[in-house]
Amino acid sequence: MEEVNEVVEQLLGEPCPLKTLSDLLSGMDVSAELISDLENIVTVLEMREEEIRTLRQSVSRIIRQYVLAYHAEDIKNRRGKPE
Repeated sequence: MEEVNEVVEQLLGEPCPLKTLSDLLSGMDVSAELISDLENIVTVLEMREEEIRTLRQSVSRIIRQYVLAYHAEDIKNRRGKPE
């Protein structure tokens, strides 16, 4: 788990490439020549968005499974103890 924490901390500590791209695009004058390039950027961002969504869902599922298992064990332990 320590390895995962290190990678996450490293990613969060780096400048965000999407912010850099956003800053670049915000000052850009859109022209007919740029439309194709911008469409390609949108396609790449959509692919990354799907990858990020899938990863987020996977992490959320792992967390839910852990929480459910923890609570199931807690309930099992409570039922097993005499009052």
